[in-house]
Amino acid sequence: MNNFWKAAGKQLRYMKTGNATPKSLDGANPHLGPESAYRFTSVGFYEEKGHFRSSAKFLFLTDTSATPNKEHVIKVLFLSEDTLKIRMMQDSARQALFLTRINESQ
Repeated sequence: MNNFWKAAGKQLRYMKTGNATPKSLDGANPHLGPESAYRFTSVGFYEEKGHFRSSAKFLFLTDTSATPNKEHVIKVLFLSEDTLKIRMMQDSARQALFLTRINESQ
């Protein structure tokens, strides 16, 4: 079995007032795969990939497609057997992105 995390449905955008509103993923496609590999693609030709590691309540993603490599630190808000909720920032607005665990036969 090959387990990986993939975006599930919608992300929530937290406005400055604290109210959360659903927002489409707009082509964003995060993928956290086996053996600590990650890939992120979005609308257009944007792509980054590399490896990730976890520590306590954070994910550290190292984009090895950039020169020099860039590291992103992402806060884990919730983790269960089949759900991962992470905090991301876009245009100074906090967002929560929900990912679901996928089991794929090899």
